[in-house]
Amino acid sequence: MSFARLLLPLLLLGAFGCRERNRAAVARRTDALPATSAVAARASLLSGTELLRFKEAVTSQWGADLSVLRVEIWQDRAELQLRAPNDPAGFVSFVYTGSSSFEGPFPLTRAGSGNADSNLFGFASVDWSGVPGTLEQAKARVDPQHGEVSRLLVRRNLPHDDSVGLRVYVGSPYRDSHVDADARGRLLEAGRYP
Repeated sequence: MSFARLLLPLLLLGAFGCRERNRAAVARRTDALPATSAVAARASLLSGTELLRFKEAVTSQWGADLSVLRVEIWQDRAELQLRAPNDPAGFVSFVYTGSSSFEGPFPLTRAGSGNADSNLFGFASVDWSGVPGTLEQAKARVDPQHGEVSRLLVRRNLPHDDSVGLRVYVGSPYRDSHVDADARGRLLEAGRYP
C-alpha cells in the first residue's frame, strides 16, 4: 500500500507537467493564428470613414451628377447600379471593395414592366455625411447591445412615391430587423419606407 501512495503523486505530477509543457509548446508555435485576423482588421465599409471614402471614390470616378439605380453596401463590398455607359437602354453594376477602384461593369437583367428611368436618382441627393449616424441610430433601435449593421440599401420608394430612402439592416443574436430613413438620414416611423 505504501508503494501505491508513492506512485499516485508521481503520476499526478507527471500529468500536470505534461499539460504545462503542452501549453508552453502551443504558446511558442509560430504557425498559431494571430489574435486578430486580416479580415477582422480591415475596416467595414459600413463605418463612417469608409463610407465617406466610398462616396469620394464614386464621385471621382463618375462625377457629382451621377444618376444611379441602386446602391447596396455590405461590410466587405458595395454595389453601385447605373445606366450602361455604351447602352442607353441597359444597366450595369460596379463593385467596390475598399480600394479606390471599381470592378465591372457587370450587366444587369431587367425584370418587370416598369420604366427603369423613373427609378434613377442622383447619387448626390443622399447626405452621405449623415449616413454613419443613421447606422448607429438603426442599431440602437433594433438591438443597442448586440446589434450589428449588416447592409445598407439606397433606392427610390417606387411604386409608393418617388422619394429616395435608406434601409438599414441590423442583425443580432436576438433579433434581425431593418430601419428606414430618408435621404438625409432621418429615421422614419417603423413600417413606413421613405
